[in-house]
Parts: sequence; structure tokens; C-alpha cells
Amino acid sequence: MDRNGDGDLGVAATPCGGQAAFVSPGSFDAGHTQFLTCLAYAAQFLSPDGYLFLCMDGSDDEAGQSLSLVGERQCLLAVLLRRCGFVVPQTTREGQQYLQNSINPPGEGNRASGVMICRPTGVPPRWRLKNVNSSDLGAFSELFSNVFGQAISPGLWHWKYAEGRGFGVAAWRNNRMVAHYGGTLRAVMAFGQRIRAVQVCDAMVEPRERAVMTKTGVMFQVTAAFLELYQGLGGIPLAFGFPNRRAMRLGERLGHYAEVGELRELRWDALGKSPSLGSRIRMLNPEAPGDQQVIDRLWADMASDLDDAVVGLRDWIFVRHRYVNHPERRYGLILVTSRWTGAPLGLLVLHQEETRLALTDLIAPVKAIPVLVMQARRLAGLWGCTSLYCWISRQNVDRFSTQDMEVLDSGVSIPTNSWVPQPYTPAQLRDRWWLTLGDTDFL
Repeated sequence: MDRNGDGDLGVAATPCGGQAAFVSPGSFDAGHTQFLTCLAYAAQFLSPDGYLFLCMDGSDDEAGQSLSLVGERQCLLAVLLRRCGFVVPQTTREGQQYLQNSINPPGEGNRASGVMICRPTGVPPRWRLKNVNSSDLGAFSELFSNVFGQAISPGLWHWKYAEGRGFGVAAWRNNRMVAHYGGTLRAVMAFGQRIRAVQVCDAMVEPRERAVMTKTGVMFQVTAAFLELYQGLGGIPLAFGFPNRRAMRLGERLGHYAEVGELRELRWDALGKSPSLGSRIRMLNPEAPGDQQVIDRLWADMASDLDDAVVGLRDWIFVRHRYVNHPERRYGLILVTSRWTGAPLGLLVLHQEETRLALTDLIAPVKAIPVLVMQARRLAGLWGCTSLYCWISRQNVDRFSTQDMEVLDSGVSIPTNSWVPQPYTPAQLRDRWWLTLGDTDFL
């Protein structure tokens, strides 16, 4: 028995003399599977006339749902298997006999029920698809550097992906990672209901492999496999990301994405240093339980105002991980309160970039946004910056509007998955996302 990945992930691949390999996916729940890695591992040991047995024995996953696959999920699994070099044959009588002889000792009941029998396609795939774990950090870092021209630190990788926060699918060729498609789990409120979403990040392909940006190319393979595994089989209801226009159009052409919105960049000149008559500011104390509770109350008010939208949770747990514990960036967490009552009005999350200040995020009821923008502009002047800017999804621009605000196209789209079934259609999601700079993983 060989367990792949970080600890017990509920997936096992056992080779049997080249003639058979047994893979038990356990739960397809996102973040708890090394299914693709097990398939790649089994393929290394199987002879061309061998059998792959998927042990889908009807045991329950963590959500209490049977792992037996029917309908669309069964079709998705068959597609994913073929992508990894296996096929579900029309006739499996010989394989069933092999299975009966191998795992059903005399006197025992039939243990072969719930097993899917597969065969190698006979033509090994051009790229080996595997799940990514911490042991792949060196190969991931090399690919990241080749694609983006800068290194990624182990701390930043762990902040994104470790401890079940994220996952990725990589394509390997000649023991070299040549493409990667990753995602981090994010709790969101979708029309007032809390659900899981996956935020796509670190989509990259080695320059030498970019010649084919079609359905036969490596980027298509890792993207499709990611969506099939984590959304189609894993059941994550939503996927989103921040592609530029070129990547968005490519995703649409390949059938992976549908565009449901765009981000706008808003800019203001810094204000003078005069104090505000109606509000005051102070630094948030992350160690103070009272301040942590303030964040949760502000988030509850914000979520109530946005109950007809899709918005990522911004409670204290999120703020602590995203801003307080970021391994590389330092953010100013500024609490804005009423000068007269002392009541909290909202939280500003700010990041200084040379001569301009980024309004990375805010947590507040919608009616407080103008006051928070004004205070952020004041802080820009106090901190020696000439301007303030932020990103916001296009339908929310008017909530930030001032007479001297400049609105620019950021060149960034908001996509949703169109490759596998999901509960929300592109029409339902169009211009419904509330997204800011703080929702990205790179600013």
C-alpha cells in the first residue's frame, strides 16, 4: 500500500505485478485527494494489458453522500480517466473474473461490488497529470520563476496551499513540471447562503509548451482536469479568478470559462491633513478580542447589505489569515469610528506603494463607504502619497463615487466555470460578484 501526498489523504494505489492496480479515491472532497497522483503512480507499474480497479464501494464521504457515481459524475470520471491514460471498456467480463479471483477468498461474500474496471488506453498521455503537494515545491518554484520572471517563497506557497487551504493540478513531462493550475478555497456568501468557492491562482505554462493553446495543449489539460476533479467530482459550487482579457478570451474559446463581470480601477487625489468632523481613525489591534469582535459585527452588517450578491467572507478569521498573517506584505488595518458616538463605521485595509496608496479592502455597511473613502484619501496625504486607488467590480462603482473620482478599466475579467455543471448559471452570476484588490492573491 502506498499513500501519496501529505499524510493520509484517503487515496491509495496498489500495483499487483503489473497486471492490476487498485485505486481507492475515498472522498473526492477538495483538498483531501491525490487521485491524479495515484493514477499516474498506477500507470507506471501497469502492463499494457493490465487492469485498473477503482474501488468505489459505496462508503460515505464527509458530507454523508455515497461515493457511487451516476449520471454526470460518472461521465466526468470517465473523461478524467481518459485524460490520464485509462479507459472504461465496454466489456469487462475478463476484468471482473480477475477481480473475483484476486480479492474474494473462498467463503467470503462478494467484495467486488462498487468497483469500476479500467484499462490502459494503449497510448500513454503526452503529459502526466498529478496533484500538487509540498514535495513538489521545488518544481513549482522553478516553473513559477520561468513564467513570471520572479521567485515564489516557500512561505507564500504555504500561505496559499498548505493545511488544506489550496490545491493544484500539474502536468509533468520528462520529470519536469511544465504546467500548473491552482486554486485556494474561499468561503463566500452567495445570495445570502454560505458556500465554498475555489479561487483560481498560479495558472502557468512553461514557455516552450505554449505553442499549442488549443484543446490538445497542456494548459487545456490541467485546467480541464482541475475543474473536473474539484468542481465536477469534488462538488465545489463556484469557481472564480482574475484573468486578464487575453486569458479570459482563451478560456472562453476553449469552453472553460464564461465572463460574468469586470473589475474597474478607481482613483482619487490625496486629501489634505485636516481632521474629519464626523469620524476619527485608529489602528486596529489584532490581539484585542474586542477589536476582533468589531470586525465580525462590521462583516455581519456588510453581508446583510449584500445579500443579493456573491461576496467572499470578511470575518475576523479571514482578516487574520489574509492581512495579519500574510508572509510578505504589510497592511495598515485602520478602524474608522464615529467622532460623536464612538460606534465603529468600518475597517480600512491599506497598502502603500511608493507614491500611491492602495485601498486593498474595506469591511463596512454600504452606507459607510463614502466616509471610509474620504478617510483613506486623508491617510494617503498624511503618509506622503499623492493618490489613492482601489479595484471594485463594475456594478459597484457608484457606491464609491465622488465628483473627482477617475474610473479606469483594469483589464481584469471575472470568470465562472462553464466546463462542468455547477449550481449557478453565468446569467445568475453576471454582475453579482463583490470583488476588491483584497480578493486577489497577488496584491
